[in-house]
Amino acid sequence: MSDAAAPAPTTPAGFVVELPVFTGPFRLLAELILEQKVDVCDIAVATVTDRYLAQTKDTDGWDLEEATWFLAICAVLLELKVSRLTPKHTELDEEDLLGRSPDLAYARSLELAAFRKVALENFNMSLGSGLGKIANKVFRIGHLGDFNDLMLAGTLSGVEMGLALAGIPSSKGGVAEALDYLQFPRKGKISR
Repeated sequence: MSDAAAPAPTTPAGFVVELPVFTGPFRLLAELILEQKVDVCDIAVATVTDRYLAQTKDTDGWDLEEATWFLAICAVLLELKVSRLTPKHTELDEEDLLGRSPDLAYARSLELAAFRKVALENFNMSLGSGLGKIANKVFRIGHLGDFNDLMLAGTLSGVEMGLALAGIPSSKGGVAEALDYLQFPRKGKISR
């Protein structure tokens, strides 16, 4: 019997990963990720999978339980990673809309006032100011009484033309989209 211990065979059950942020048994890495002690975004799951598959080719056979566990953990890690990397929908607050600069907010209020003036002088269209927290930050299209599709199309056209005349950058084509919708609210059915 020799004094030197024989090297332990590397099998999928003792699968060791070598990554820039972690070197050690994959099971330990998985536990650290699930306990949020290692950031899943720092782990290249595809690289770990490639190394696992390469290692399983070098062994005598697959350990079905270990392979199943590995696949299940990789699926969880991918789900965690996708969740972390996917932008979250957040509602925009006033600061997001206007920026954090009071100068920008003031400039925006002047731009809005100029736009409302242009719309009134050129199209005899009076646009209201925003109310409450958004006063002087947005405009609103107010109306009293009956307001039909034709009046809406005219108002939207006035808004689009007013924005152009006031030199305020805006996307074109909103009126055309609205007209398509108003003309054919349900595809293939024309109301008369």
